[in-house]
Amino acid sequence: MSEQIVLRTDGLEKCYRGFELGPISLALAGGYVYSIMGQNGSGKSTLFKLLTGMAQPEKGSVEWLGDGHVIGSGMVATAQTRSKIAYVPDELDIPDMSWSLYAWKEFVSGLYPDWNGPKYRRLVERYNLDENKSMRRSSKGSRRKAALVIALSQEPQVLLVDEPSAGLDPFAWKMMLEDFAEFMASGDKTILMATHIMEEIRRLGDYICFVHEGQLFGPYEKDALMDSWRMLWVDGLPGTAHRLPGVVAVEQQLPVRLITNAPKETEAALEELGLAIVNQRALEWDELFWHVIRTKDRSIY
Repeated sequence: MSEQIVLRTDGLEKCYRGFELGPISLALAGGYVYSIMGQNGSGKSTLFKLLTGMAQPEKGSVEWLGDGHVIGSGMVATAQTRSKIAYVPDELDIPDMSWSLYAWKEFVSGLYPDWNGPKYRRLVERYNLDENKSMRRSSKGSRRKAALVIALSQEPQVLLVDEPSAGLDPFAWKMMLEDFAEFMASGDKTILMATHIMEEIRRLGDYICFVHEGQLFGPYEKDALMDSWRMLWVDGLPGTAHRLPGVVAVEQQLPVRLITNAPKETEAALEELGLAIVNQRALEWDELFWHVIRTKDRSIY
C-alpha cells in the first residue's frame, strides 16, 4: 500500500456560536479506510466541510496529496488535485435540486478528467436509479445512491463520505459496502467516512478517529485498539483496584468488572494478588469511544 501522505492538517480550527472545533493536526497515509466516529453535533460534518474547502477555518490549514497548496492560507488546492477528491455530504448539495441525475452527470463529468462513463452506467443500473427524475422529487435513499454513483464515477484518489448509510435500505447498504471494497482493491485509494454505524467500522475501517466536543482523538489502528482494551470480571478485589496497571474504570458489582487498556499488565498484577479472572471480553465500539474520550490520552496503546 502507498504510504504517501494524502491529507495533512496543521492546527485546524473552526468556531461557530457556542461551538469550537480543533485545533486538529493530522497526517494520514494513503491506501486505508479511516472511520471518523462521534456523536451528533461533535464536529464530524464541520471537519469534512473544512477538509473540502466548503468552510474556511479561523486558523490552520489543509493540504491534500502534497500539492503544496493549502486551504486556509489564502491558497486552494490545484484543479488537478481537486479532481482527485470526491465528497458525499450527509445532505445532498448540488447547484440545482431540479436537476435529474442525467443533468447532474452532464455537469460533473466535464470537470473530472478521469470520469468513468462505463462505471457510471453500470452503477446507475446496479442501484436501479431513474436518470430522468429530479433530485427534489427523489427519496433520500435515491439521492444518496445518486451521490455515491457520481462520486465513484469520478475515479477519485480520495473519497470522503459523511454518514455513508444515511437513507439506504439494507440491500443498497450492502451494495455500497461492496463498491467501497472494490474502490479500495487497488491499494492506492483512500476513504474517510464519518459514521456511527458499528458494522461499517468493523467491515471497512483500517484506522479510527474519535471526535468529541470539537476535539479529535486518533487515528488509532482499529484492530490494535480493539486488542488493547478489555473488560475483565474478577471474583473479589481490594478497594485499590483502580490503581492496578492499565485499569481505567472499576464497576463495583459481583463479580467486579475492570476496564483496562493494558490487559497483560492488569492480568499479571491480578495474578500477583492471587485473584482469578472469571471472564473477559473485548469492548464494543461505543464502549471504546466512551473510555478513550474519558482517558483524554491520545497514546493509549
